[in-house]
Amino acid sequence: MNQTGEALSALSSGEYSRAKDLYGALLEEFPEEPDYICGFYTAAYWENRHTSFQAMQQGKTRGTALVQAWDAYETIANDKEFTGLTSFRAAMRGILGQAAEEFRFSFQDSGLAHDTKVLADVGRCLMRIGDYTNATEILQFARKVRPAADILFLLGESCAAQANEEPELLAPGLGFYRDAFIQEPAILDPSLIGSDLPGKVFQSVYGLFEGNRENAILWFPAHLMAASQRYALRKLLPEELKEIRTELGRLSQDLERVVEKYKERVRARICFFILVLLQHHASHEYHPEDIQELETKLAELNPGLYKDYRDAVQ
Repeated sequence: MNQTGEALSALSSGEYSRAKDLYGALLEEFPEEPDYICGFYTAAYWENRHTSFQAMQQGKTRGTALVQAWDAYETIANDKEFTGLTSFRAAMRGILGQAAEEFRFSFQDSGLAHDTKVLADVGRCLMRIGDYTNATEILQFARKVRPAADILFLLGESCAAQANEEPELLAPGLGFYRDAFIQEPAILDPSLIGSDLPGKVFQSVYGLFEGNRENAILWFPAHLMAASQRYALRKLLPEELKEIRTELGRLSQDLERVVEKYKERVRARICFFILVLLQHHASHEYHPEDIQELETKLAELNPGLYKDYRDAVQ
């Protein structure tokens, strides 16, 4: 292994003193190399904090502190334009990988197997370092304990992110996304989207609203459902369909009387539910009259979204 590889290995394994020495030597030869500047700074930053973390209680306490500290460091790294550099990614794997292990310890050895907040934190850490296989396993267990929107969103993205290697995981992933948004439309965390299809949809919506993050999050569920039409998602239960139709009827009435500043939110939610029902009819219960009625309403509410839907089903 060359010196650069040794430095990266030391950084990712938490050997910060050794990493700092290695990057220091590299900087003597290549003083302007951004990756080495980042590596040296990052190693020094975490070396100064390593002892305090080791003094913390093992498990959830230490894992939470590591995640919070990494989030704070990431803000600094953004300002220094370190994010995206190889040494930054190595440090992230090391810190968040350690955090994931701390959370694992919490529910494996401390009787917290049903603490879904811990399980979600494990999954989130594993996703951020690209370990989607283990993230999916953890999140599947969490879903059985508590199928809440935050768990379903993480699971949806984790499955979808593996679709390039395992295409059969895309439809379940999109289904988990749908189920999360049925519960809570604002659960989306764009920073965690790394999968192809959801990532492309979010970038498209983000561009459509000229970089307005709030509007992109607002409309993302509907646009992702439009793109999901060709996939066979989990069949909704009769009681779920009843609730969706009831909510759709209520929202349609609300749209007529809600104040102007909330109309966009209600419209986005109506379009999402319409597309959920259209996907259900296309994959599981084909009713031409219902489909025609839903398509007409979608075209009236958002012609551009209707076009995306038609492009997806053709």
